[in-house]
Amino acid sequence: MDEKSPNGLTVREATRADFPMVLMCAEVMWQESVYSHMNFNEEKMWFRFDEFTTRPDRKLFLLERNGDTVGGLFASLGPTFFGDDLVGYEETCFILPEARELGGFSILLVAFESWAVQQSAKALVFDITSRVKTRRTEEKLEAFGYEYAGATMVKRI
Repeated sequence: MDEKSPNGLTVREATRADFPMVLMCAEVMWQESVYSHMNFNEEKMWFRFDEFTTRPDRKLFLLERNGDTVGGLFASLGPTFFGDDLVGYEETCFILPEARELGGFSILLVAFESWAVQQSAKALVFDITSRVKTRRTEEKLEAFGYEYAGATMVKRI
């Protein structure tokens, strides 16, 4: 996972020391999300960070460039609604604006998929809720073999 891309990007698992940077990235992600009209809770972010860095069925992958965090992907595993086979879920993925043209999305996606396959997942689910380069994200996912299984629809109230 530490192999560098041509743009100097690497992926690694997050550690507790990464929380301040992940919190900053989470605020950027929240501002761009469909949930930006709702509150941002730093304490809840710590709880989420902690569970994704300590539980065996959760993982937080960080994308780095020259030692600086420029993105990440929160992933989880869980059984399907209908049975016990495992599904790998992308819970949320972010890449900071200054790093979006460097190819990091594909690197994070490969790390997520590799981890899920190693954990015996039989399917992968990726949700898009930010509206940042949505069509390009869809095209990347389709190139990786993802197909539509519905859509995420959000209504502000």
